[in-house]
Amino acid sequence: MFSFPDSTHASAPRSLGEALASGVPRAYAVLFYSGDARLGWFLILVTMFAPDMGLFGLGGVVLAAALAWVLGFDRHQLRNGYLLFNPLLACLTVGWLHRCYQFPVNVHLALGLGASVGALFLAVSMNTAFGNLFGLSSHSLPAVGVAYVIYFLGFSLYGPAALGEIGGDWLDLPFLPGWLQVTGQSFGAMLFMPKALPGLLVLAGLVVASRLSAILGLAGFIAGYSSMRFLGFVAEPEGVLWCGFNFLLCGISLGGGYYVPSRASLLLAITGAAMCAPVAIAVAEALRYFGLPPSALPGNFVVLTLAYALRQRREAGGLKPCPAPGSGPERNARLILINSLRFPDLNTPALALPFDGTRTITQGFNGTMTHRGLWQHALDFELHQDGRAFRAEGSALEDYFTFDTPVLAPCNGVVTRIMDRVQDNLPGRNNADQNWGNFTLIRADAGYHVLLAHFKKGGVQVIEGQRVKTGEMLGYCGNTGRSPVPHLHLHIQDSPDLGAATRPFCLKHYLEPATDGKAQVYRTSGAPSSGAQVSGARFQPRL
Repeated sequence: MFSFPDSTHASAPRSLGEALASGVPRAYAVLFYSGDARLGWFLILVTMFAPDMGLFGLGGVVLAAALAWVLGFDRHQLRNGYLLFNPLLACLTVGWLHRCYQFPVNVHLALGLGASVGALFLAVSMNTAFGNLFGLSSHSLPAVGVAYVIYFLGFSLYGPAALGEIGGDWLDLPFLPGWLQVTGQSFGAMLFMPKALPGLLVLAGLVVASRLSAILGLAGFIAGYSSMRFLGFVAEPEGVLWCGFNFLLCGISLGGGYYVPSRASLLLAITGAAMCAPVAIAVAEALRYFGLPPSALPGNFVVLTLAYALRQRREAGGLKPCPAPGSGPERNARLILINSLRFPDLNTPALALPFDGTRTITQGFNGTMTHRGLWQHALDFELHQDGRAFRAEGSALEDYFTFDTPVLAPCNGVVTRIMDRVQDNLPGRNNADQNWGNFTLIRADAGYHVLLAHFKKGGVQVIEGQRVKTGEMLGYCGNTGRSPVPHLHLHIQDSPDLGAATRPFCLKHYLEPATDGKAQVYRTSGAPSSGAQVSGARFQPRL
């Protein structure tokens, strides 16, 4: 799925009981890109149509939650279910295979324990790796990986799996038309219950929790179903059953999970689901020789590919990223509408000030010296006191107020590249051969790259691969590279390559003097011009 921000829900749980009461139901809701605990409790009840599977899945989630609590994993992600939905899916897989193979009790329990613990650790590892590499979560790929390990174990011990029956034929509501049956079966397959009645109940619960999510899921399913028919493949229950839920997941995730609901996101959802059909068919064919279903591989592949590709855009256009993932498409749509009125730079990348105190912008966008052409969107900062950049005569670097001052991270992200060996220039000198001097390049969680340049030699205090949060220490300002006097250079670029073209951005939450010079004006966001003095606004997180 995707990582829920800490602000999406209340504070971290203070006890294991609170973590279980909050995280367990949300683990079920997260399967449908929702943070609604009420939907989660309802889905738990639906799984009890097959009590052995339902209780086994529930037990796996509780075990994973207790283990995550004891080991001290992120308790916000524990509370919102983000750490737990992969163990849930893995344990439901074991429950379904038990109906196929009738495992001995000791084997059944051992597989359940391994599925719960393995999916938890794999989810933590893969989410960290995907976050660092792509700025995305690993969705349900950890559960898919664990499921295939269990499939192959069962295959090696007992041969090909025979589909275990869940409940009686009455659960398929035989009086319903075929298209409605297969729709319900696909929604039910999300909980390893491919029956019409449980699936239609899941759909009804989704309608109550989020009508937009239900509409997007249905749109995705119809698009994938139609794509299969158009390509000439079997679009009956037997042919759609174990891939249809991939279509509805494409619809919900692309239409309202990653992006704010709009005509553009609906078109993306339909397109992604239509693309998912041939991918699912190809994966199913490749795995047919092992008697394995495509599981959620097709949906994960399509969603992650499209989401990562769309993160490389320079402009949001009609596809606006959700401001609060996990809050539901309705709330995100309202937030976008309100924020578009409150924050004029909403769709422009925004950075926090990379320093404490007050700095003077000595060169802004379209500067008179170096911020020109493809590199016009950049800011240079210096520390001035009483209108001066240095004390005494300014003949030594230590005379400059900016030299050796701390540089802070302007965003959350991962340090992808550093340079720390370039010698500092004497005042008035330049090093045109090593333009950026010592620098830190951060891949922001939003997908773009942030360059901070002209650190002093040995002044970079982070390492490549390190995750940083806004306001954390990066190093100390210097006078390296193309820098005649100590200053800090800041810009955003789409590519990780040094010298790549810059892109427009703004600063957020800062103060600058009013026109009368007697007061300060708070700016939610903006791009100050050359000569402006800016300082960070202190705000209360609780507000």
